[in-house]
Amino acid sequence: MLNKCTENKTYIREIRRHVWQDDLDIIEDLRFVDTIKKSYKLRSQTVERRFGDAKEQPSLNAV
Repeated sequence: MLNKCTENKTYIREIRRHVWQDDLDIIEDLRFVDTIKKSYKLRSQTVERRFGDAKEQPSLNAV
């Protein structure tokens, strides 16, 4: 049965996580904290607005 579960000769399955996965898990959990939720709502008024403005402005490099 083990030979059907894995091709590894020692019959050990290995799970690899990204080197930053622990940090990503912490960030994901922070999204649901009330104080973080409130500040994230302000993002649309600050960061996203600037991206939108930059997109609408003609580029200085374009001729």
